[in-house]
Amino acid sequence: MKITYNMPLDKFLEKNYGILMAAPKTFAESVVQMAERDNIKLIIHDYHKKTAKPFVICFDENYVIADDFRVEILN
Repeated sequence: MKITYNMPLDKFLEKNYGILMAAPKTFAESVVQMAERDNIKLIIHDYHKKTAKPFVICFDENYVIADDFRVEILN
């Protein structure tokens, strides 16, 4: 997973930015159904990448688990 910066979900869904989430298939299917109600087309890929050493970044009670993190300083 590559995260370059956060943006509002509605802006993210305007264009094809890549992977929205990694989740259990049943959860992803429910998200796809909800998106279709708003005329948003999402695609479920049967893709699983095994990682030997995933990383975790924590922000208070929130966290993100990813294969890699990159930091970009914005001026």
